[in-house]
Order: sequence, then C-alpha cells, then structure tokens
Amino acid sequence: MISCEDLTFIVVAFLSFYTVQSQYCPTVYSTVNVDGQKFNVAWKTRHRSHVSAVISQPPCLDMDKNLVFRICSNGTWLTPKECHYVDFNSLCPPGFKELKGKCVYVTQPQTWNDNCPYPDASTDVKNYNNIWLPFQKKVKYGSYEYVLPDENYGLHYSETDFWENSDETLEGNSECVAKTLNKIESVSCNATFSRVCLYNHNSFLYKCPNGCVPGGLGTNYCFCKTYIKKQSSWPSCDMAILKHPYERNILYRLVGNDICLIGHSSMFGDDYLAIHDNSLYLKRADDANCVVCKTQPIAFHNVDLDLTFNAHSRKLYLTIYSPEELYKIEDDIQVFCFTDATNKLKYRVNIEEKFDSHSKSRKRRRYKVFKVSIVENGAGYYWCEAFSLPSINVIRSNQVLAYKKTKYSEYSLRMKIQNLCGFSRADCKVLTEDFISYVCKSLFNSDNFSKFIKNVRLFRIYDINSTSGTADVLLHLSVKSKQSNRDEYEMIKYSLDSLTGGNVTIVFFKSSTECLAEITNTSDTILHWDSTVINGKAVPKEVCVRDDGTPITRRCLGDFHIGSRWENITETCSKNYKVPSKTQLLSSIVLGNVSADSSISITDITANTSDLTVLDIHYLSKTLTQLSDINPASERFMIVISQIINNLMHGNSSTLRSSQIMLNATDELLDTFETTLNSVHFTNSSILLIDSDLIVHVTRPFLNNISGISLRGLSDSFLNYTVTELYSNTTFDELLNESNLEIAVFVPERLLNIISVNESASNLENLTIVTTVFYSDKFFNSAKRTEDIVGSRIVSVFISNREDYLEEPIPIIFKSTRNSKQKQCAFWNYGLRSFNRTGHWSTLGGDNLEENNTEFNTCFFSHLTNFALLIRNEYNVDDEDPHFITTVTVDKYHDDILSVISNVGCAFSILGVLGIFLTAILFKPWREKVGTKILMQLCIALFLQVILLNVATVQIAKHTSDVFCKIVGIILHYVTIAEFSWMLVAAVLQFYRFVKVVGPMPNRIILKACLIGWGFPLIPIAITCSIDIESYSIADEGICYPTGTAMYVGVFLPIVFIIIANLIVLLMILRNIFHLKVEHKGTSPIILKRQICLAILLFFLLGMPWTFGLIAELIQDSWLSYIFIYIFCFTATLQGFVLFTFYVILDKSTRLLWVEWFKKMREKRKENVLF
Repeated sequence: MISCEDLTFIVVAFLSFYTVQSQYCPTVYSTVNVDGQKFNVAWKTRHRSHVSAVISQPPCLDMDKNLVFRICSNGTWLTPKECHYVDFNSLCPPGFKELKGKCVYVTQPQTWNDNCPYPDASTDVKNYNNIWLPFQKKVKYGSYEYVLPDENYGLHYSETDFWENSDETLEGNSECVAKTLNKIESVSCNATFSRVCLYNHNSFLYKCPNGCVPGGLGTNYCFCKTYIKKQSSWPSCDMAILKHPYERNILYRLVGNDICLIGHSSMFGDDYLAIHDNSLYLKRADDANCVVCKTQPIAFHNVDLDLTFNAHSRKLYLTIYSPEELYKIEDDIQVFCFTDATNKLKYRVNIEEKFDSHSKSRKRRRYKVFKVSIVENGAGYYWCEAFSLPSINVIRSNQVLAYKKTKYSEYSLRMKIQNLCGFSRADCKVLTEDFISYVCKSLFNSDNFSKFIKNVRLFRIYDINSTSGTADVLLHLSVKSKQSNRDEYEMIKYSLDSLTGGNVTIVFFKSSTECLAEITNTSDTILHWDSTVINGKAVPKEVCVRDDGTPITRRCLGDFHIGSRWENITETCSKNYKVPSKTQLLSSIVLGNVSADSSISITDITANTSDLTVLDIHYLSKTLTQLSDINPASERFMIVISQIINNLMHGNSSTLRSSQIMLNATDELLDTFETTLNSVHFTNSSILLIDSDLIVHVTRPFLNNISGISLRGLSDSFLNYTVTELYSNTTFDELLNESNLEIAVFVPERLLNIISVNESASNLENLTIVTTVFYSDKFFNSAKRTEDIVGSRIVSVFISNREDYLEEPIPIIFKSTRNSKQKQCAFWNYGLRSFNRTGHWSTLGGDNLEENNTEFNTCFFSHLTNFALLIRNEYNVDDEDPHFITTVTVDKYHDDILSVISNVGCAFSILGVLGIFLTAILFKPWREKVGTKILMQLCIALFLQVILLNVATVQIAKHTSDVFCKIVGIILHYVTIAEFSWMLVAAVLQFYRFVKVVGPMPNRIILKACLIGWGFPLIPIAITCSIDIESYSIADEGICYPTGTAMYVGVFLPIVFIIIANLIVLLMILRNIFHLKVEHKGTSPIILKRQICLAILLFFLLGMPWTFGLIAELIQDSWLSYIFIYIFCFTATLQGFVLFTFYVILDKSTRLLWVEWFKKMREKRKENVLF
C-alpha cells in the first residue's frame, strides 16, 4: 500500500519535473555589426521541449555564412550566441536582395566576360548606372544584338523595347554596351562595369525526381521526403542539412504536417534536427515518420537541332530532338533562327511550331518541328540557336543554304571602297553596316549594271577604317541574263572594270555556286573541265587516269559566301595505262547525246560488273542522271533503272567505295534512283519487283489498304525470299512470330488517318508508298571516319507529297545480321544535300526499341529516306577530316601491300610447318625428343590458326545460322589462345635449358605441357561465353570472332600476359648466354654467331613479333604505326618457316638425318634401275 506521504511526494516530484521540462529559455538580445551597420537579433524559443534548436530573428550566420543554431535545454541556453552576419532573406541566397519576389544581385565592376553568379539572370537598367547592358556585336562590324535568352534574343538594339530610347541609333565600333550616367554607349568589352542580376526565386534550371523539390536558387540538388517505419528502414542517402535561411521555407513546404528528420550534427548529440508544422525541433530517430534526403537532379540528355531544306518544295524545317531539355519561359522553348540572306549581316527570321510528338517514352525521343521562314531577298545560310540546360549555353543547329527562288545567278564580289564620306558626310562619322550597305548598292545604280544586276547584298565586312573612310566588304550580286554562265561571268567582270577607276579596288569576283567550265594545259595534255558545284569533284571530258586506273579528279573549292575556285592540278595522265573498251564506251555515251534507248545498252553493260572501274561507276551515275531527265517517269523506265541498280549491286565493294570517296558516285546513283521512283505516276494499285539484291514495292494504300512488306528467308539472294504485303493495321506481335523474318516495314494506320484529314479524295487515291530494300550496303559508303557498320538490310520508304516530317513515326523491324548489343537506328544522309557533298549514316530521328527476342530491333523513324540498323562499336570517331580522302587512298595502298606480304608469309609458314610434320613422320628418333614434341604441338596450333583464318570469312558465315558463326568463332578463339599457350610452354622449356641448367627436367613434362597448351585456352573461352556469348559475331575483318568487352578480356588479356611472360624469359636467356657465359669463357666469332642464331630462333619461337603488332595498335594514329605494322607482317607470318629453318635446315643432326634419307632413296632408285 502507498501511503499518503508517498503519494504526495510522487505528485510533487512529477510536477517539479514537468515544470522544469516545459520551461522556455529566456529571450536573449544581441547586437551585431556587419560592414559598419548594426543589427539587433533576438534568440527566442517558440515551443516547450526537452531540447530544442533555435534560430534567431533575423537569422544569424557564422563566419562561413552558414545558419547558426542555439540549443535550449531545460530552460537553459547550452551554446553561446554567435553572429557574424545576418540574413533577412526568406526566399533568396545570402548576398542577394529580395525585391517583390525577385532576387537581385549586383556584382562588383567586372569585364563583359565575367557573368552573373548563376545562369538565367535578367537585368534591371532603370534603377542602376554604370552597368553592363545585354547587347553585344556577335558579327564583326554588325549591329548590337540582344543576348539574354528571352523573346528579344538576337534582335538588333533598335528592334527591342528593352530601353525607352532603343529606337535611337546606338553608334560606335566597340563590341559591348554599357549604361553610364543615364546614357547608353558602346564600350570595350575589357572595360569594367557592374552587372545587375535579376532572378525569380522559384526559377530552377533542373528537374527533380517525383516527390522531390529543388534546393533553391543557384543550387544543383534536390530535397526528397522519404517515409520510414524504423531507423533500420532508413534510405541510404545523404540527409538534408539546413544551412541557409531561405531553405527553411522550401523544407517546410515539403514536409507539411509530417515529422521529418534532417541532417545529424554533433552539437545535437543523439538527437536529430526535425521539421514539423513549419517549426524546428530536436527529435529522437524513433519519433519521426520521415527523413529528408539531399539527392542529385535528373541528368539531362543531349539535344539535337536539325535544320533541313527541301529543294523541291522550297521549305525549311527545324526539328528539335529532346526539346524538353531546352531552356523555356512559361513552357515555351526559347529557340530562334537567323539568316545572312538579307541586307543585314545577321537577321532573325520568324519560326512557327508545326508539330510536337509529345512522346514521353524513355525509348522514343520526343521531337518538335518548326517551319522556318525563308526571306525573299535571295539564297543565304540559315541556322538556329537554343539554350541547353542547366548551363543555358547557346547550342546551334547545322547551317544550311536555303532559298525561295532560283531565277538569278549568284556571284561573290569582294572589294575595297575608299572615300566613304563622299557618299554622305553626315553618315560617314560612324560607319555602320546600314550605311555601308547603302554605299554598296549605290555603286550599282547606273544603267551599266541595273539591266542585269537585280539585287546587291552585303554579306561580310572584313575591315573598316573610320579615319581614312575605307571599308573592305564582301557583296553578293544576283544576276539575270540570257547568256551562258561563262559569258555572263565575263560580261559582269568586264563591267566591273568601270568601278576600278574611282574609289573601288576589286579583290576577287567569283561564282557563288559553281566552278565554271575551263580548259587546262599541263605536260602537253589539254583537259576540258565541265562546270562543277562547290565541294563537288569533277573528271575531265578526256579519259585521264593514274597508273592504277583511278581517275584524275579536281575539286571545286570554296563556299556560297566567298565563291568558288578550282583546286590546282598536281597530277598528270598516265601514259602506261591502257583504257578498257568499256570505259571508252561509257565515256562516249556521257559525252554524246544520250537517248531514251541508251538505258538498254546500260543494262547490257552492267550485266557484268566484275571489270567495272571507279571511272566506269562515275560515268554510269552521270548517264543515269541524264536518262532520268529525258525519259518520261513511267513504270517501264522504273523497271529498267531498277535492273541497272541491281546489276551494280554485284560490283566490287572496294570499287564502289572508291567511286564514292573520290567522286560521290554511289550517292548520285542512289539519288537518281530515288528521284525516278518518286516521280512515277503509278496506274496499278500494287507493284512488286524482286531481284537478287533489290526489292521495290509500290502500293496505293487508300485503294488496297496495303502499306508495307515483310521479308522472310535465309539466302544470299532476295530471289529465294518470301515477300508478304502488309496491311496498315498490322501489329508487331503478328510479325515477330513469323519464322525466318528478316525485315518488316509498313506505314501505320494512324499516320494514314492523319494524312487523310488534309487531303482530298482524289489525292488520297493517288497517294503512293514506295518501299525499296537493298540486300547490302555497297551503295552506302561514308567518307566519315567511323567504326560503325551496317548490321541489317537497308530499307527506303517514300510517301508521295510527304517530304518533310511525319506526325507518326514509321516502324521498321530489323533482324540483325551481326551480333552486338550496341545497335542504333540510322538513316542515310545524302551528301548531295549537304555542304561536304559526301553521304554518311546519321541516327537523328531514329529510336531503337529492342524486342524481348534480342535478334530483332524495332526502329521508329520520324522522316523518310534510307534506313538501316547500325552496329555501333565501343569507340567512334565522327568528326570530319579534311584529309580523309587522302588517308583512305594511303590506307588502301598500305592494305594492298600488307595483304600481299601476309599471304606470301602465310604460304611460307605453311610450307615450313608441313616440312616439320614430314620430318617428324620420317624420323622417329627426332620426333621422340621432348623439344620436338613441344614444337609439334606449337606447329599444329599454328597450322590450324592459319587455315581457319583463311576459311572462316564472311563468305562462309554470311548466310548461315548464328549457331554456325558462334561455333566458328569459338574454335578460332581456342586455336589462337592455344598457339600462344604453346609459346609459353616453349618459353618454360628454354628457361630450363639456358637459365636453370642444373637439375633434371620436371617429371611428366609432356603431360603438363599439354594441360597448359590445350587446357588453358578453355579458361578464356569460358570467361568470354559467361560475359556475353553473343559477342561471337562477324567482325569488321569478316570473321566470326569475339567483339567488344569480351574480346579484350578473352583475347587481348591472355595474349598480352603470355607475351610479357615470354619477353621476361627471353631477356633472362639472352642475359645468360651473352653476359654470364662471356665472363667465364670469353667469346669468339663462332660462339657469337651461334648466340645470334639462338636469339633469332627464340625471338620467333616465343612469339616476340607480336609485340610489334601490339605497339602498332597502341600508336595507330601515328605514322610510326605503319613501320611497326610492316615489321609485324614480315615477321609474324613467317613463324612456321623460321622454325623449319632452324630446327630442320640449320640443325646439324636433323640435317644429317635428311642427308642419310636422300642417300637411301638414291640407292633404292639405283637398285630398282638395276633390277
């Protein structure tokens, strides 16, 4: 029983304890001096708690400007008050000022290139002086452009409403603009002014995961709330730490009514700082139901801006892939397009959004399409700019040449103008681009020019001298006359002479689009060159080739701005090469009047393609272009040209590639073929042409509901394939279940429905889909330096009247012809439609969806052209190399020589190995030696490797099953490692002979050697198969062999290990025989000769020639690599022959065995003759 006294004591004690627990800490005031200003701060507890963390009002900061907490425990302040700075901001970071929901930061005076502390800053010019303004001359001697990423971006100063006086002309030749005492003036970019940086406090340039919020202005992290049940279930993350006052509001909104723990600190002991109901507490781990983690934002993906001009429709479209990754204002992408085609050096043009795919799938990129306005003035370059996140750096699209009309010829004229003030005294004080443009136009106002010069445009200002009143400018003259190009050019050139007598000096005058036809005379050879477009290549009308039969070519250099010029001729026509009759015939057809019937003779000529040369392919491309111009676009002509293309597909791959690299011939053939197919007015609702290497399918889907085809089969010819027409409502599941499916392509029903909305019934009936399938990539030869290879058949799709973009992508199912996990959907980007004039594979607009059955890939394309599945190797060089054509020629030259060396060396090696086998068969005592037994095993591995390398080519594995390819690859892999394993065994044996001389050989040495030589290779093969058995695929060399990571682990690693081990053994042996033995016995010419012979033998026996191959691989970008490759090919391929030479021919005892054998054979022959 509890007595009354005991109960009273318990109640009093409880009340005393409760009183102590619920006490507030007394409010404490202090004064802090910050930069000469005094601020009063108060430390005041808000809640009764055992222990609480308190932030002062206004918040105090420590020396590092982090938030200061004080601990209140049982009514007592446990930590001293510390306050070095105060921060009144509830929305902005320290150092910023809060102004009507904005965060303002004014920098110290700095140069133009020094930016605001964070991206996405606007500015305020009305309330500040001596500040930078957001205008700069981006084009030399051009206008001042607005540079901030909003609706004014790229506009000239006078076109903006940024400043109330912006309609006034801003004069000056300095590059930057500043506001001084209520005055706007041009200043040097190296001057120093402050920047006014204005931010929205809730404007963030990155995205956080679902359920997370950005960490605040200027940060690059997110706060995420995660619910917990107990401490053991906490997420593995960095807990959020409250460092700045403005972070409180962010965390308060995130946590809400939950009790969330944030970062642990030693000053809190075992407690955590917790947030609940817009307040801070100290809580035990078990008292909370959530934690706040600090995480990284979602990573940004690459953005691609692709500008395309359709010369047929004269339309210019910008396609943006992954537009969600670009900077926006109120969900509007800030993208702007420009041109130099007007009288301004740079002019912003209007754009209109036409389509948004709205794709949110991680497998398919979202894309937006904008129509870009083309100005009426004439042709010019166009490009677009946007802003990447989170840096807001400017990213540019490709640059294209576009135009609305082509009725004028275009010429580039560079000239120097003097005495500019003679045109206008008032305007010449500041030489602006507008004034110089006016002066240039006025020079051509006379009747001498106005009758044929229709427009004069200023394209570039090279230099301005305000003191002397001179300018160096580039103009474009748009000319219309009835004369030929050459006569027109000479007429204008003659007329320009009238300007040179005054204040004008002509620097150059050229055609802006082509090199004009001309005649050259070198080394007693007269050559006639036809006009050629800029960046194109030409051959003379005469047949002029090198000694190897490749044509002498000449490039038209330059660009649209500065005009064209022929490159110099540095070669002469061969006098030794006999021109084939077929080449002469094709040359006569091109130079003669091609008739409609010429297509029949071309079909006959291309029936046999084995003897076609590079020049023949060029002549054929020109002939087909002429034929397509004069023949009516009929179904009959389509059949003829399809037959010719199919014939050419049988041509030599190297010849076709060289014709493309040298003359862009295969691109021209493809373009002519595609133009012909797309120009035919088809009368049948469906047409199907099947040839060995080409399939053409034509359908009118609104008549028969057929919109594509599927191919099934395994053969080296399409003639053995089964082609099935597909309906527009076909599903993937239906197709993937088909046996031996190779390719399936169809225009989906949804796209046809979209097309039907905007077309009349008659147009829909005539709408045509043309699908072409190429068996191989012989016509698709890229001059880009890339390790990518085509891993499928190639498909081309064309829809009449749909040349620009697709509202719904076209699906194509590819079955890969090569095994690789790095596959990408690609299209052929014609060189004829770009500046460099050479085609290449591009992955823009292609999304890859790999099916569960990994041998199939479904690609989705948002535009129309030739498509393929690209096998992307682990490294890729996709940069343009101006010397690549030379490099290709040099590489081909070296490859041919190295191929001859390798073939001859392998032949000698096989003969040597066969000689060793024959010696072992004939002489039992010789083959019973331990060294001979090991030598025989090495020779067996060497023999098998050489044989397999020469038979395991693409021609065997190309049209066979994937299982066969893997079997070939595994066997070849095994034999290769076995060869090196037996070299390692040989190294161990030589070590016992020449280094560890004392003592017997290991017991059962042959058995142990076999375990290493034939057993060890199983380990790399097992590792390779476990990593990725699909890595056994057809490599670039045309053999089934490991690729990717498996090749490095399963092939390179064991080979390098063995070579290093053998090299160590070789050095130890050489040291022993050259150094130690000389110390004991001295040396003599005979001993030295034996030592050198032994060193050479060991060099080949232990596989040391492979070190040259490894070095060449490591320095493959250096010219030295060729030296090491030649040494490697000379030595490594002769290994079998060298072993035969040393072990049989030069070995005295073995040589005597053969001498005795020949004697016996001679005696037996004599006996047979006698009897």
